[in-house]
Amino acid sequence: MPHGDQARSIGERLRFARQLGNISARGLDRLAGKTEGHASLIEAKPQAEVTATTAAAYAEVLGLSLDWLILAKGTAPTEEQVTKALGMARRRRARQGHTAPADTGGVAPGRSRLAASPVAARRKRTQLDPGAARRSAR
Repeated sequence: MPHGDQARSIGERLRFARQLGNISARGLDRLAGKTEGHASLIEAKPQAEVTATTAAAYAEVLGLSLDWLILAKGTAPTEEQVTKALGMARRRRARQGHTAPADTGGVAPGRSRLAASPVAARRKRTQLDPGAARRSAR
């Protein structure tokens, strides 16, 4: 992996910054409001075309300048800069009503994906109100 100042493509620069902040590509996508796998795709394709909106979203979450991310102009970010920006992005996400941290796969700590499923919700309602099972079966 090239150092930030030596990264040639936007994908290499994105990966460099993401790794500085110790965040997964999936977690970055969640914080930036992008489709899962988007960051990985950009990182994997040296000639990836990235919209200005997407570049701005990743730059904001990682605390990067658009000049550096898109054009490789300026100074590469520091670990402290990226970590601080990620902390702000996580707090902003939490204020918007997202309770699960970005790196947990969208599941709050201590909960499993099964506990959040519709079947589990129905099972819980049935435990609270035994008549609910008969009503939902109709």
